Amino acid sequence: EASFQRAFFYIRSIVALNPMSQTEGYVGLAKLCSGFLSFIPWLARLGQMMEQALPITVNCVYHLDPNSFFNMLQMFRPFLPSNVVGGTPEQIRVKLESVGFSMDCIPAEFGGAWTEASFQQWFQGQCQLVPHQSLADLPVVPVAQQSSPTAGTDTSSISTTRTGEELNESDVLEAIEIMPATIPKMSYLQAMEKCPRIARKEASPKLFLRCEANDPKAAARRLLKYWDLRRRIFGKK
Repeated sequence: EASFQRAFFYIRSIVALNPMSQTEGYVGLAKLCSGFLSFIPWLARLGQMMEQALPITVNCVYHLDPNSFFNMLQMFRPFLPSNVVGGTPEQIRVKLESVGFSMDCIPAEFGGAWTEASFQQWFQGQCQLVPHQSLADLPVVPVAQQSSPTAGTDTSSISTTRTGEELNESDVLEAIEIMPATIPKMSYLQAMEKCPRIARKEASPKLFLRCEANDPKAAARRLLKYWDLRRRIFGKK
């Protein structure tokens, strides 16, 4: 379970590198099988947590049902985030093509050109773009002391719009600075203290701004949730 959570988090972090994943949202495929049924509520909760924390939005997730498990899934419909595509492999391929999937994005078992080997090649290339060095193994870098006001602090002074000037990460950092000292904020501050370069590269505030339609307060909340969820899944790594 822990390994799956880490893989799930890491792959979605790679998805976030595509700017369209913040604005248009990503489209995913998930193949259903009998063993998948018992994990649907758990996966739904995990997915929801990540959607609230990572700088990505979901456009649609198609659940491929080549073995006609759809009837068994009726009781789980409230947990499913999107469409179930059933039928023969050929019927599934036709359906995916009809909603915009190209052949190189459709798995080979459904008549497309996407294979595990092609995925591994792509994934290895993307891994070079996402830092994953253990934060616990790096020296502590002193940073300026940041204030931690009480929960009653007024955050209304943070502007959510700006005329003639694009919002940047300093707006998000300003919003974080005046937020109360919560566990998510402490997770963020710990990452910034131990390895600010990697922390900024891994979770650039600009990604969170784009995901939250240039709202710095919302971006700050999402960024803190990101580091809290990351700490819960990976520990000090």
